[in-house]
Amino acid sequence: MISSITMMKDIDCLQCAILDPVMEEYCKKESIRYRVIQKEDIPMVLRPGLFPCFVLYDDYTNAQLILPAGEFKRIKKFGNLFTTFMENNW
Repeated sequence: MISSITMMKDIDCLQCAILDPVMEEYCKKESIRYRVIQKEDIPMVLRPGLFPCFVLYDDYTNAQLILPAGEFKRIKKFGNLFTTFMENNW
């Protein structure tokens, strides 16, 4: 079960601006901790090449999964929400 999601975003990224409130609302509804990190706050050697990018934390194993937004459709729990969103916006 996902316990926390961190969104890495760029100020100039339109998709980031669109997805941020969607993720915030979804996480609130599902009782998942949500936070945002700006591109400028990420050290250059750790910055992802694409934004938005998400880090998912597992409650039990404390595992991390880092995904660009386009890969969210592969996760069953988020599949319906993001497949619909991406079909309409990307």
